[in-house]
Amino acid sequence: MDTITTRDFRTNMASIFNRVDAGERILVRRNSRMYTVIPVHYDDLTVSEELMERIESARKEIREGKSVVCKTEKELNDFLESL
Repeated sequence: MDTITTRDFRTNMASIFNRVDAGERILVRRNSRMYTVIPVHYDDLTVSEELMERIESARKEIREGKSVVCKTEKELNDFLESL
């Protein structure tokens, strides 16, 4: 993992993006704060038809009572342990 300044980032933006695309983690230091550069894919920004179908299917199961409701931390832990 490499840490660079904002000036280095501005100057070498294309090569920084190429490094990130190749899987390298880059941190950008601005004063006392740090930022990371990560790629965002188009699929990360859109809601696909498949996702909408899965959400609607889950809503239908909830309406039909085919879901588990956990109201306490213990109920949640017991449910997770049962899986």
